[in-house]
Amino acid sequence: MFGGPMKPMLPNMQRIAGTLAIPQEAALAPVPREEEKQATSSWGQLRDVIREEMSAALSSVSHSAAVRPMQFIINNSAQANVEQAPAPAPAPPPPEKPSTILEGFFRFMESPLNRIFVYGMIGIGQPVLKMDII
Repeated sequence: MFGGPMKPMLPNMQRIAGTLAIPQEAALAPVPREEEKQATSSWGQLRDVIREEMSAALSSVSHSAAVRPMQFIINNSAQANVEQAPAPAPAPPPPEKPSTILEGFFRFMESPLNRIFVYGMIGIGQPVLKMDII
């Protein structure tokens, strides 16, 4: 019952398991006070047995685990390659001011985003001015 799949029951555990076994009809009947104290003390005995077995198991494990420390040799190396790019070319000179209004309009319309903006404003403004939306 207390042995688990790896080990058979130890003698102390067999003794405690025999004292803790409760018949089924006794489990259904009300328990008098003296039997409660005895059951509590048997659980205390079980706790003591488990504590003893665990300390024995841990002490045997700690002795077998005292193995000589392993030495690690770490071979680190670091490399750094730095390449500098030439300085960026100087900025182009600012564009000249247009000589006429028509030339300024054509320069403005060369950009696709400016054309989208102008055509969009014409498309929105035309129905508003005709009062078709209202």
